[in-house]
Amino acid sequence: MKTSGDPQHEFGVERLITFSDAVFAIAVTLLVLDLREPAVSHGLLHALLRQWPAYLSYALSFLIVGIIWVQNHLMFRYIRRVDHLFLLINVLFLMWVAVVPFPTGLLARYLENPGERETATVIYAGIFLVGGLLVNLQWYYASRWGQLLEEGLTREKIRTMTLNYGLGPALYLVDLVLSFISPVAGVALICLINVFYAISPLLGRLFRRLV
Repeated sequence: MKTSGDPQHEFGVERLITFSDAVFAIAVTLLVLDLREPAVSHGLLHALLRQWPAYLSYALSFLIVGIIWVQNHLMFRYIRRVDHLFLLINVLFLMWVAVVPFPTGLLARYLENPGERETATVIYAGIFLVGGLLVNLQWYYASRWGQLLEEGLTREKIRTMTLNYGLGPALYLVDLVLSFISPVAGVALICLINVFYAISPLLGRLFRRLV
């Protein structure tokens, strides 16, 4: 088995990170395609305001993908080796990243449609549940036997990260169920979930300083 100091092996990890970052960048760029200028002869401001679902879905999806990119970046701080199966898992994960503009477009188009709002919201929540599961699959495979992780990483740190990643799918599952009951509440909850993930590292850092 190659060690973490092997230049070729380290380069393999760097290539994987570079490719993943490129897919993330393309995906978030495509999200903006649902923001279109309205074709009106008068009442431009009103027409722009009527497109609020597109603005909401764009901002929400951009932030979610951005937060997942941050989590992915943090994960790769501890991964020093890759193998064939891990690469395939990462391909599945990037396939998910690339499809995010699709449910974003559905949410933008149907959030104001009472008859289709539930379907669009359920698909949106379901897609992010799948993303959360794939993130956990990446971490589970990388940490299960410890062969892909940097040397010296404590079991406590691995356990903490496993719990952190595992919380995501649980919250998205709750959001998926809630979306069947109330699409508006489902969208609100997915906003809160990602606000939590965005600020939790800052709160954890503040807590450690206080204690």
